[in-house]
Amino acid sequence: AFILTYTVRKPSSDVEAKKLSNAEIDKFAAWTVEARSEKELLMCDFVSRTRSWFMLEQLEDKTKLYFGSAVVPKKRGEGLGFIFNLLLGFHQIYSVLLLYFAKQRLSHRGHRDH
Repeated sequence: AFILTYTVRKPSSDVEAKKLSNAEIDKFAAWTVEARSEKELLMCDFVSRTRSWFMLEQLEDKTKLYFGSAVVPKKRGEGLGFIFNLLLGFHQIYSVLLLYFAKQRLSHRGHRDH
């Protein structure tokens, strides 16, 4: 949230995340819902250059979250461009950190709930 709030001025909140998960809103921080089903969500960033995919799998005693992320060219058949090639490493690190901190936060919540 820090990076989105201060670099592209697209803040978000836990309340908005909950609304997004309940299909009550289609815009969240820097993303807009591109497609949605009962268990999957595909989001597109505000400049249409990245996609984020989420899928839930209900297991016996927990829910498993799958995540995928892609950087796409402006037009089919084109490369990503110099700047996006430079930022690709940042995008990969950001994605890993985002998932890590989400997992940490959920783990701490789980301990408080028990």
